[in-house]
Amino acid sequence: MKRERSIWLVLSVLVSVVLGAGTRVCAQSLTWLGTLGGGLSYANGVSSDGAVVVGWAHNASGLCRAFRWTSSGGMQDLGTLGGA
Repeated sequence: MKRERSIWLVLSVLVSVVLGAGTRVCAQSLTWLGTLGGGLSYANGVSSDGAVVVGWAHNASGLCRAFRWTSSGGMQDLGTLGGA
């Protein structure tokens, strides 16, 4: 019985290794988005392809502003979007 358990354990490990070898590993990276002149920015959403990030940031006057970020355009101030 102990031998059967050992065989099943080895077989399970081998199957896991074989199945795991076929998975694709994706490298991740971190990009500093910057600020709007203040000391704080916060990302609230990212597009599915990672090309666009939206959130809010403090500007140089300390006011909270909405932003849109892209790698080509950087952080763009969207204003208050009608809020305070």
